[in-house]
Amino acid sequence: MGVLSIYTKKGVTVPTLHVGMVFSACCWYRDPHGLPWIEYLHTGGSKIWYGIPNSMGEHFHSALNNLVPSYCKDKELWLPSDTVMVPPNLLVENQVSLCHTVQEPGQYVIVFPKSFTSSISTGYVVSESVYFAPIYWLKTARSLFDALRKSNEPAMFSFDRLLINVVNDPKCNIEIVRQALPLAQELSSREIEKREKLYTFGEVIREKLPIPEVNRGKKKKFQQGDEGDYECDICRSSLFISMPVMFNNGANGNFSMDEETECENIFAKPSCSRYSDNSVDDITYEPDGSINDDCEENTTITCVQEHYKRCLPKT
Repeated sequence: MGVLSIYTKKGVTVPTLHVGMVFSACCWYRDPHGLPWIEYLHTGGSKIWYGIPNSMGEHFHSALNNLVPSYCKDKELWLPSDTVMVPPNLLVENQVSLCHTVQEPGQYVIVFPKSFTSSISTGYVVSESVYFAPIYWLKTARSLFDALRKSNEPAMFSFDRLLINVVNDPKCNIEIVRQALPLAQELSSREIEKREKLYTFGEVIREKLPIPEVNRGKKKKFQQGDEGDYECDICRSSLFISMPVMFNNGANGNFSMDEETECENIFAKPSCSRYSDNSVDDITYEPDGSINDDCEENTTITCVQEHYKRCLPKT
């Protein structure tokens, strides 16, 4: 699974079982994280696949705008998942090139990044799918997750958590670390900027929340809620590093304070619950709302860089 091998997540790195009947169909779908994935057909009838390469993405967008305009959003992620089924012949009539294959039991289908696919079962079928991520995926991953945030679409996993897992795992492939460190530095800088912005709103109460452990290579039983995942109530981005909370007349909400969304302007007199990772000094919650002096200046990645300096070959 490459980059994802150190991140255990149901529906992503843990295979998903699919059961279909005659004419069970999947809508046109493209993974919004830019991940390739593989599906193995265990038993049953054959499965018919249609695929549209990324190079035909604009033509596909134009065709759906003509055929089903109400389903196309004015966002970077313009086609929500599991919403549109359009017969292949109509797409061909609208200048969309596509490919077709029939998957038999015992065969694999590999879907390339950013490709659109649709499928239909010819009988009872049982298949299994899983995502994977080559090292080069990290080069575009941040922009893909930014597109999810700007489109108010939830991610299947936290990219910030993945980066932290990478830089905290001494067994991680060194080339993966090379790609991840600049992204981790950017993550650290962005977190400092958010915290400084948060402090301008007034007194901030901080509380340490538990951090999910890195469970690389451990075949442990999943527990409901063990991921510790939170998302922004507006942009739906993952809140793994920190989780600002606004209280208003007894109601509360979680927000990311990201630029280019409404989240950054949501605070009036905030009270915050902070999500800190295990590389940061413990943040203590005190009755008067104060914070440990050393917590304010520490960030997620600075300590980790020192850990990996001895591992990185000299350039």
